Amino acid sequence: MRTPWRQNAAHCLEAMRATTNPEIRAMLLSMAERWAQRAEQTEYQSDTQGATMSPHTR
Repeated sequence: MRTPWRQNAAHCLEAMRATTNPEIRAMLLSMAERWAQRAEQTEYQSDTQGATMSPHTR
């Protein structure tokens, strides 16, 4: 499943590849990493919450 956070990370990486400005490339890489971290946090929280919920609350 591709979350909006992963899509944002992919867009940042695409933009990074399209520019030659080292400062912009570094900024876009940093942004992509932050979006990917957010995706991982959200996926982890979703997995954790789903595993701890009883069948009656799902």
